[in-house]
Amino acid sequence: RIVAQAAAKHLTPVLLELGGKNPTIVTKNAHIPSAALRIAWGKITGNAGQLCVSPDYILVEESVKQQFTNELFKALDKLYPLSTYSMPSLEESGQTMYGDVGKMISVEYAQRVTDLIDSTCQIIYGGKTHKVDDRFVAPTVVEANADSNIMKSEIFGPV
Repeated sequence: RIVAQAAAKHLTPVLLELGGKNPTIVTKNAHIPSAALRIAWGKITGNAGQLCVSPDYILVEESVKQQFTNELFKALDKLYPLSTYSMPSLEESGQTMYGDVGKMISVEYAQRVTDLIDSTCQIIYGGKTHKVDDRFVAPTVVEANADSNIMKSEIFGPV
């Protein structure tokens, strides 16, 4: 309200982004393959996770956790095959391209995202082909708990 009131005095348009950790919830009643595909697409396709509405973490009912995890890995493999970003190519402009996975906004930001993947969480998919100097963070899935460092701030990346 304070920001909107201050902007109104000068007739300045305002758009407030109220992003956050954006959880997705998968229960035993979900169509697991569809849920996995949609979550993978929403996380990585959205500018490599750099959108305020990208899924940030997934809560999965224990009874379907293994099935969901398998379907999520299949969806990631289908949408973003490792071969498209593990062997980067050069564009005519000299830019290094990593298939259909976008780049981070800056080297510092790529470093911040990869630093979130630490000993407080466990990599269960990907995470081996990051190229921070090229602003590239590979699609990565980690298993974490509420105390993990990655759960303490918005990720804003393909993790």
